[in-house]
Amino acid sequence: MPEFKRTEPNGKSVAIIGAGPAGLGAASVLAQHGYKVTLHEQQKRPGGAMNLIPDFRLNKKVVRADVGFLKRLGEVEFNHGKAVTSPEALLAKHDAVVVCAGVSEPIKLNIPGEDLALPWQAFLENQKQFKLKGRKVAVLGGGAVAADCATTAKRLGAASVELVYRRRQQDMPLTQYERDMLLEHGVEITSCSKPLAIVRHGKRVTGL
Repeated sequence: MPEFKRTEPNGKSVAIIGAGPAGLGAASVLAQHGYKVTLHEQQKRPGGAMNLIPDFRLNKKVVRADVGFLKRLGEVEFNHGKAVTSPEALLAKHDAVVVCAGVSEPIKLNIPGEDLALPWQAFLENQKQFKLKGRKVAVLGGGAVAADCATTAKRLGAASVELVYRRRQQDMPLTQYERDMLLEHGVEITSCSKPLAIVRHGKRVTGL
């Protein structure tokens, strides 16, 4: 990892709420301009959504190396494991506050049976808890997170995985690498489809 000469401190401090990609990026810019930076992260480790990207896509050693590099750019410290309830209160100790809280709540479809669906955060955070071997899995969405969920389900032994996307397949916001990844994992893509309900039989999902 290259070494950078630290900028002389400018005597000012900034608090950043959230240590995900946006918060880490903001901290790196501010540190290089001489600000003392304190990142507040409610999780036990920095990285935010990067920690939910499957390891086969992003080795977490890379995240740790990036955080280590950031700390060497200037006076940067982390407060982990506690949520900030009042951003305004931080202004009593800092010259400015930057909010990079990320997306804490998944987007809802507001369709019948949605309560039986598993939010992507819960799945990627606790994937080892789900027994998918031999099961059929449907993933609603067509972006990078949906691709991560689909390929992870396949790697957990799902018999089949269908990715359902409301627009055309060529409109999916994916890189070529991500498209190839879906094909390599045998994920079926159903485009131009918008589920109107998740069909159940008792507590069991039987279809869309």
